Amino acid sequence: MNSSELLDFRKDVGMMSDEELSCHLDDAGSQFSFTSSEIDSLQEKLNAEIKTEKHRRNIRRFLTACAAVLVPTIIVCSLVMFNSYNDLKKYQPYISQVTTISTDKGEFSNTILPDGSKIELGPKSSLSYSLETFNSTYRQIEYSGEGRFNIAKNPDAPFTLKISDFEIRVLGTIFSVYAREDKDKAEIHLEEGSLQVVSMVSDCTKLLSPGETAIINSKTGEITVIDDSVRCKRLAGKSTIYFSSAQLAEVADELELYYGRRIRIDEKIEDVYFTGSLPTDNLTQTIYILEHTLGISIIFDDKDNSLRFNSK
Repeated sequence: MNSSELLDFRKDVGMMSDEELSCHLDDAGSQFSFTSSEIDSLQEKLNAEIKTEKHRRNIRRFLTACAAVLVPTIIVCSLVMFNSYNDLKKYQPYISQVTTISTDKGEFSNTILPDGSKIELGPKSSLSYSLETFNSTYRQIEYSGEGRFNIAKNPDAPFTLKISDFEIRVLGTIFSVYAREDKDKAEIHLEEGSLQVVSMVSDCTKLLSPGETAIINSKTGEITVIDDSVRCKRLAGKSTIYFSSAQLAEVADELELYYGRRIRIDEKIEDVYFTGSLPTDNLTQTIYILEHTLGISIIFDDKDNSLRFNSK
């Protein structure tokens, strides 16, 4: 049936009365017959369609129920997160505030960090940290100078010590550091545990074992590791400083650092050189060694708490 025939058919049907249309349908129905298998097949198709539609309705009902539960939960969580974010912003100035502990010439300090780690600061040394960098998941402090570190063990919060051009990474250990900004080399001596030294200059990495000392060249980033079986004049963790043909002014600078006393040198002995070692925690012994080795006299000046190096 083409489109024009279809229009004519619709026009004819539209002009029929209800009785005429009913008679035509009864006559048409008598012309069709279905077998039992065809009826069963048709029933199966109808049942499948009904089952599919029912499954779709169940899915829609389940998703609607989920949405009814999840949407309020999401809204509540969003509000909590928003409030937490606002609280975090409110406390941000305190979280980012840097805590700094430092010592001057002749001063030593014992410090306990929030995690229980203990640090013994040497003279002219400093450490700093904030709650952003030192917390329950991450521990990092910045340090300069020298000191001894006893780091609390916490596998969930690795400890990083940042010192100018290198880093020390540990979990829990005891070690000493000598890292003066005016020196070309720094030292790390490990007593217990293990630690990793990383140079920021060369990306060189060394893993230390107990009894080993890492010597870092601040210019090249080279890291040399030596152990206690090798006789070495290490500075990290020692109360001794070493000199090799050092002018007396250089010796005086080091003594001022550890003993906190200004030292004045007689012009007559400015060109005197010293080779040997001196204690950093016993001024009386230091004076005795210098006087008997160099043939000079050292006098206390109580007025300004200074020492005078004089010729005899």
